[in-house]
Amino acid sequence: MKSISLTKGLDVPIAGSPELTVTSSKTVRHVALIGDDYPGMKPTMLVKVGDKVRAGQPLFEDKKSPGVFFTAPGSGEIAAINRGKKRKFESIIIELNNEDPLNFCNPESNPAELGAGVLRDIIIKSGLWTSFRTRPYGKVPSIDTNPASLFITAMDTTPLAPDLEGIIDLGRNDFLIGINALQSFVETANIFICTAPEQQALTEEPPGTKLVSFGGPHPAGLPSTHIHFLDPVNESKTVWHIEAQDVIGIGFLLRTGRIPMEKIIALSGSGVTNPRHIRTRIGASLRELCVDETTGEDLRVLSGSVLDGREACDMLAYLGRYHQQLCCIPEGTGRQFFGWLRPGNDRFSVTRAFLSSFLKPSNMVLDTAVWGGDRAIFPLGTYEKVMPLDVEPIYLLKSLASGNTEKAKALGCLELVEEDLALCSYVCPGKNDFGRLLRQTLTSIETDG
Repeated sequence: MKSISLTKGLDVPIAGSPELTVTSSKTVRHVALIGDDYPGMKPTMLVKVGDKVRAGQPLFEDKKSPGVFFTAPGSGEIAAINRGKKRKFESIIIELNNEDPLNFCNPESNPAELGAGVLRDIIIKSGLWTSFRTRPYGKVPSIDTNPASLFITAMDTTPLAPDLEGIIDLGRNDFLIGINALQSFVETANIFICTAPEQQALTEEPPGTKLVSFGGPHPAGLPSTHIHFLDPVNESKTVWHIEAQDVIGIGFLLRTGRIPMEKIIALSGSGVTNPRHIRTRIGASLRELCVDETTGEDLRVLSGSVLDGREACDMLAYLGRYHQQLCCIPEGTGRQFFGWLRPGNDRFSVTRAFLSSFLKPSNMVLDTAVWGGDRAIFPLGTYEKVMPLDVEPIYLLKSLASGNTEKAKALGCLELVEEDLALCSYVCPGKNDFGRLLRQTLTSIETDG
């Protein structure tokens, strides 16, 4: 097994890591699909409010990528279809009322005997095609394309991340079925399984795959990091990646004939009374999941990581399609009275501005206060400390901020998506949202070249 060790990056020492136990969550009554989970997608609605739907039934099709269907994560009634400014699709919400999923294949059939075309058709019709995402651009691929390589992400280094080793161990049989299926219809591609160095869930390479371990601080567990070191992309070369739990989901589909409706996530953060792993519905309502689970303080609830997660508010208060965490952290109260006189033992910084830089606590109760303001991008060396990829971060970030797409492309922006610049935003003195700037640049490059 090949091993790659990174020295650059940052593990944020935030309190609230989940225990390794997995419990069932409370029953949720609502699930949803969120438009922001699918960059560039334009939906053609196939249902309306009040329609009865079954799990696996198509809800809408991507107008820009015909044949890519987004299916219901549960059976029930369409409660709302929410749109924002300029009719932008925000979310579609289902009120669950029964368990009557569609069947997509014969559970008694052997996946190895189905053939590449049949397997691809099953995955497309079930909606699990949306498990794949591309580099460049971080979008769901077209159904008539193939990748140069496929990356299976079997590790997670984000703060308060779930234990993917334990999750894979629980779903080992479906995981192996899923890998065999992927080998069948991406047979011309290399398949890389990227894991943590000391994990025990995968000690041998499944036939036809390459097992690679990545050590070091975050972002060692991000797909873009793996792709950069193993098979870098460019404008004319595309690779795909898929999360380990989605591979388990494909195996579950082929074993049972039904789409997976549950996933294991980390319920974490200092605002949670009992941080742990929970088994819950895909797209579950975060408000319903948080009932009797929080400390009752003024909290911010996030779907996803504290670095780049989405705030649970209004029509977006649901578990993201690719998120594996539900985080609750205290809301920041802003500036402290005579804060400049405080030693800062309770505040974290990558510079040596506070006492915590010398004490190095492993669990700090960090809130949402950004402790920064609008500033120019200065070459202080902080971005370089957290960027392990072979790019020049200061020049890349300046090109993103100025909207210089040609320079950004030359500096490697096509290898990245929003989550890859979350640490740069975190350590930025001006707290610039580099993820948003990157998405604008990627959209411009894809549209205008």
